[in-house]
Amino acid sequence: MKNKLGRNERICQVLLDGKPHMVSEFHNKFKDTDMENIIYRISTYIYMIKKMGGNILVHRNGREVDGYQLLNPDQFDSNGRPI
Repeated sequence: MKNKLGRNERICQVLLDGKPHMVSEFHNKFKDTDMENIIYRISTYIYMIKKMGGNILVHRNGREVDGYQLLNPDQFDSNGRPI
């Protein structure tokens, strides 16, 4: 079993409360961490969460993505891994 959390799992941990989170919150949350330089790829990690069984609602403002919301947080553990 893997002990180290993947990047998509760390994004999923933020979404586990089931509330919408703005993209700027992810930038602030991962500032001064190893994920700061790759947070521009957040859509890739959201896609990986969808492949793991996550139901993601994307909040948009026209063409721009404002935030993301995990609609089924009960299907993930506290590490962001699917149950």
